[in-house]
Amino acid sequence: MALQGDVILLPKIFLSAVSLVLAMSPQAMAQAPLPAQKPAASLLAATPVQYNLNVGDVLELSVRGFPELRQKAIVEMDGEVALPLAGRVRVIGMPIADAKAIIRDLVISRPLQQRFPDGREGYVALAADDVNVTIAEFRPVYVSGDVGRPGELIYRPGMSVRQAVALAGGFDIMRYRLVNPFTESADFKGLYESLWAEATRVRARLARLDAEIEGKAQIGAIDTKDIPLQRDYIDGIVRAETETLRRRQDDYQKEQKHILALVKQYKDKVRTLTQLTSAEEEGSQADTKEYEQMLEFNKRGTVPLSRLMEIRRIQLTSSTRLLQTKVQLDQAVRDLSDAERNLDRFDNNYRLALVNERQDQVVGYGSLQARIAANADKLEHTSLLKSRLVRGPGAKVKITIFRSLIDQKQEIAGNEDSALLPGDTVEISLQNEYDVEAGRSK
Repeated sequence: MALQGDVILLPKIFLSAVSLVLAMSPQAMAQAPLPAQKPAASLLAATPVQYNLNVGDVLELSVRGFPELRQKAIVEMDGEVALPLAGRVRVIGMPIADAKAIIRDLVISRPLQQRFPDGREGYVALAADDVNVTIAEFRPVYVSGDVGRPGELIYRPGMSVRQAVALAGGFDIMRYRLVNPFTESADFKGLYESLWAEATRVRARLARLDAEIEGKAQIGAIDTKDIPLQRDYIDGIVRAETETLRRRQDDYQKEQKHILALVKQYKDKVRTLTQLTSAEEEGSQADTKEYEQMLEFNKRGTVPLSRLMEIRRIQLTSSTRLLQTKVQLDQAVRDLSDAERNLDRFDNNYRLALVNERQDQVVGYGSLQARIAANADKLEHTSLLKSRLVRGPGAKVKITIFRSLIDQKQEIAGNEDSALLPGDTVEISLQNEYDVEAGRSK
């Protein structure tokens, strides 16, 4: 393009094009072809999946004009369906159209007996269009995993995963099937501290039992480095067990002193009765000897009978007193033996009770340690989940469809728009975005 004075000189090609456009009529412009445009992407309907009959489906047979002949029958475990008008027919693995054709041919091949209004009976030949076979009930669909109400759902033709999840109560909004990780974390923390408090008491109790068994007056050192509790609380537990040790040892010593006092008392009694028995035996022997002498004198006539009778009474009295003393001595010996056995039994029973109590405490402590470890894992899990819920924007949904066909089983990675078939099991798993990234990095 060039300038000559105030006139702009346009190229000849441009001027020719302008002239051509101005010369065209409106009708010609309307008929001129427009530039080709790419068609917009169309929403294609999902191609229906052909379904083959399987065990558990329910077929319904109906005959036009004969409502009383409507029948339902389930596909049994052997793959057959029992219909009175058609007999037993094997339909497993067939599309409904093929099963319908077979059953229809069997029904129309047999004339149907009918009673006419005038009372006559005859046979009616059915046409193919008179017989209809449909699926009355499909096998149910099962939804499991992170949904509100896992379980069995009635299958409807064309059902998708999205619809099944909606019927199952939707996705579990708190993820990982926790009611509330914030409150559960607080509950687990409280239980964790409570279990450690009980474990601390058991440790102190074991130290006290060891001191009792060994006869010590003080509890030995207790390892408290791993106990996540306040030091004042731990010291309070140790002081309580120390006081228990003192009281139990006082009671033991009092009972032991009582039994020892009884033993000493019975020993003194045995010693006294032994001495008394010896004296009584000497006196009885002397009285017996005197009676024998008086008896000889009486025979000679030198001692009157009255004197002899008096000596006899004295001799009998001393013998009786000796017998009574021996009986008392025997009883005292038995009492002493029982007291000594009670002393030994008391000490043995006391120590045996301590050993049994210690064994029970050891078993209980092991159970507490297991519960503490399990609760610590739960606390760690809920704390991690709580932090992820605070940081993470949402969860990723993993959908797996388990499908049982006639001769094989399939595991299909699906999405919310995946079509379902009767008998499918849908497993829903909500994964935190951090779990997804961790799984990819492995």
